[in-house]
Amino acid sequence: MANEDSDRTQPPAPPAAAPEATPPGAFSHLERFAKAFEASARRWELVVYPSLFAFIVLAAYGFFLVYSLTKDMRVLSANVDPQMTEHMDSMTASIERLSDTIQDMNVSVKAMAGHMKSLDSHIALMKEDTGQMSSNTASMTKEMERVNVQMGVIAVKLNALDPIVLNMAAMNDSMKAMTMSTGLMSRDIGRPLNFMNQFMPW
Repeated sequence: MANEDSDRTQPPAPPAAAPEATPPGAFSHLERFAKAFEASARRWELVVYPSLFAFIVLAAYGFFLVYSLTKDMRVLSANVDPQMTEHMDSMTASIERLSDTIQDMNVSVKAMAGHMKSLDSHIALMKEDTGQMSSNTASMTKEMERVNVQMGVIAVKLNALDPIVLNMAAMNDSMKAMTMSTGLMSRDIGRPLNFMNQFMPW
């Protein structure tokens, strides 16, 4: 009974509103928007998926490079010479000795440069002496030419003495003949004189 009284006291519900009518071109705009969205989504899929695949490949390659680098660093740290400090000290000492040697070489080169300067001066003097020698050689050549001329004159005069030499040879032959004749005469005369001396008292 109480429920029935409460139902009677409540006012009646208002009538439901009628649905609004949709405009006739709204569906066509929605279809065009959906088609454009699908086309753009397909285009983005063509760009995004290959880019994502390339990023994955590059990330894998980068991970491989980092892994290789860490492995190489581990191998390098394992192969490092534990006596590297001593070797570096010896190398430093060798470099110091090398620098001292280079300084000594610089001093030697400077001394050689000074000697070369003095050698240049000596060479200049030798050039002057050579010039004098060449002038003396020219004068000697002229004197030899004069001597050659005089020798030619003497040779001509000696050629003129050839008949005199022949006459002297003939005179020598004649003197030899006279000497032989004189020897024969002395022998021929000596025998009679010896015979006469045997008869003479004195």
